[in-house]
Amino acid sequence: MCCCFNTLQASVLVICHSFINWGISIVGFILAGYSIFASLTDKDLQLHLANNNEEVTGLNYLKYSHCLFIKILFDLLILIFIAFIIKTTLDKEVLIHFINLCSIEINSITILLSTLKAYLYSSFVLILLLCKSFIYNIYHIIMISIIWHGEQDENKKNEP
Repeated sequence: MCCCFNTLQASVLVICHSFINWGISIVGFILAGYSIFASLTDKDLQLHLANNNEEVTGLNYLKYSHCLFIKILFDLLILIFIAFIIKTTLDKEVLIHFINLCSIEINSITILLSTLKAYLYSSFVLILLLCKSFIYNIYHIIMISIIWHGEQDENKKNEP
């Protein structure tokens, strides 16, 4: 086996390992944030959100906001699963057995490993964007809650 091939394979395995650990940590962060959102949002606000529909999807706003959180979590879990599959597939015995079985050239495998490395790095960026989206969703729900409470206080003042 080529030294470049072994180095590239080890590099991809290290990236996969880091990706899985980092992704699982972020899943914990997202689950904690989602549970706080779901339990601390005012019940009257949740009822109001459930009675009004979002224009694009037709879902009520409560279901829409929950689906946004779940989508981020689901996307992240898919990325972690793909990294796990790559890591288990690139185990030395499995990859060498596959190369010998299929009579694949090392150059083709090197190109595949380079592509996987680029995919993993771009997935790191995607995870950062998912975290940004999650944080924005939390911010948006907090702003809706503040506006809701402001309107409720205003309505109480205007009552005779």
